[in-house]
Amino acid sequence: MDELSFPFAEGPRPDGELIDVAPGIKWLRMPLPLALDHINLYLLRDVEGWLLVDTGIGDMRTRGLWEQLLAGPLAETRITGVLCTHHHFDHAGQAGWLTERLDVPFLISHGEYYTLRVLAQHTQQGDELPRVHRQFFHRSGLPEDRLPAIHAMLCAAGQLVTPPPAAFHRLRHGEHLMLGERCWQLHLGEGHVVEHMLLHCAEEGALIAGDQLLPRITSNVSVLPTEPDADLLSGWFDSLDRLSALPDDTLVLPAHDLPYRGLRARVKQLREHHARQFDTLLQLCAAEALTPFAAAQRLFSHRSLQDPMAEMMAMGECLAHLIHLQRRGEMTCTLDAEGRWRYRSAPAGSAGCRTTTGKSRWLRSEISCQ
Repeated sequence: MDELSFPFAEGPRPDGELIDVAPGIKWLRMPLPLALDHINLYLLRDVEGWLLVDTGIGDMRTRGLWEQLLAGPLAETRITGVLCTHHHFDHAGQAGWLTERLDVPFLISHGEYYTLRVLAQHTQQGDELPRVHRQFFHRSGLPEDRLPAIHAMLCAAGQLVTPPPAAFHRLRHGEHLMLGERCWQLHLGEGHVVEHMLLHCAEEGALIAGDQLLPRITSNVSVLPTEPDADLLSGWFDSLDRLSALPDDTLVLPAHDLPYRGLRARVKQLREHHARQFDTLLQLCAAEALTPFAAAQRLFSHRSLQDPMAEMMAMGECLAHLIHLQRRGEMTCTLDAEGRWRYRSAPAGSAGCRTTTGKSRWLRSEISCQ
């Protein structure tokens, strides 16, 4: 397929409406207090009921909608478990409450479970940003006066996640999830988060894609303070390559927007988007050495970045592109006199390697110690 096709003209109302998208697959939505105003959740037919995929954010409005669902449309339906594709608050925000409320197991990848627990703990500690966060934002060039708003936003986001379940069932790439007689193969998605899980049912020709293959917007791939040297886009592109091996007519069920067909066309669009971002950054950094913050302001000049979350995500995504270009030898990075990273396009044929701190200083995948 050269273009995407959308078999559904609109999604379910975010008030408990259920839509059957395929035999044994139900689609519902929960509201989000963001510009992206909803999340798609799915129910997959199991032997004795239905497995829930993702939960919505952990606020009282969403909990009230779940109570209405459980007392109304799902009153005669047994939820057999809660599976989260990844740890973000719109996906796992109600996981702790729902698994406790329903007395069901929690399914998630190892990396996402512990990220969820760490973030839940972090947002409850202290009245200031941790030192590593302050250092990261300083080195990225973020003005000091932006820090209070960033800190308040992170703390507010932490309130949108109920305390995580105390235990989990681990999901691994390549394994198979048996729901009744239907088999769902687990696929690893990298870049957007550490260990995103997608579920593919070959029999039904359906893919629960989470945030990994959204139809009309690109998933945010952002470097974060906790791993400031991460080359996230390498994992992202590897994931796109793996997903391209799935049948092109697969019905992709994303976490936002509408289900669609045309998986390979979407992968091609995503690759082209990142290629354009790389080209723009190489041009911007050819004239002068830019901090990640300054580069983001120019790269995303068509957007409003006044909101702290938008500003942080734009800077983190810009940094992800800069680091990937550096790994490819097309960008250099130095630490200026004020302790800020400065990126500049590398002369043709040269190779840069960040020597400030972190992974790139010690670890290499392209050499052998023997």
